[in-house]
Amino acid sequence: MSTIYIGIGGVSRSGKDTLAKALKSYLLEINPNLKIGIESLSLPLKQICKEFIKANLNLDVFSDVSDEKKIFRDFLVWFGRVKRDQTQGTYWTSLLDERIKNEKYSVCIIPDIRYQQYPKDEVSWLRSKKNNLLIHLKRKISCDGYCLPANNDEAINDEVVRNLANIKLTVETHPLKDLEDYVNSTIQTFHSEITRLLLKFNEIK
Repeated sequence: MSTIYIGIGGVSRSGKDTLAKALKSYLLEINPNLKIGIESLSLPLKQICKEFIKANLNLDVFSDVSDEKKIFRDFLVWFGRVKRDQTQGTYWTSLLDERIKNEKYSVCIIPDIRYQQYPKDEVSWLRSKKNNLLIHLKRKISCDGYCLPANNDEAINDEVVRNLANIKLTVETHPLKDLEDYVNSTIQTFHSEITRLLLKFNEIK
């Protein structure tokens, strides 16, 4: 059976990783026999830059501390953009294809679909997969505001990705610590879409 690819878009701190983890748990409740992977496009970017950032900034590129991530985020964005520009948007997606080609996932969740600037960019790459679904997540963090783009790249691309998404989610939770519970309940809103995909490809009866 062909792998089902589920991409998640959204700006930094909107809850993409939280949604990916919750979605994996949800799918395994439906069918414990599914082989589900969460595979980030940015993983090799962080691996490549890890030693440089540690040696020069004494910071961990895999840190979850927001204040630390802000320090080196622009560097990662710059380096990632250079490789994307050199390859017309295919560098990081090609690495992901190579990384997972032997995994035989039932479902592969990619929690960082961010770009659609080139004809074969990240959204187009996701759409090229036989079985695909794109979810965009937007998180309200105050009574009158949402998580804002962390940089110019996000500002340019986020609405483009949202407009192309199959499912557009808006979660309204202010403290980040409450996001997991909210996302778990939000998944119910697209239960039928997920079930349709799984039934279509005979993963559940």
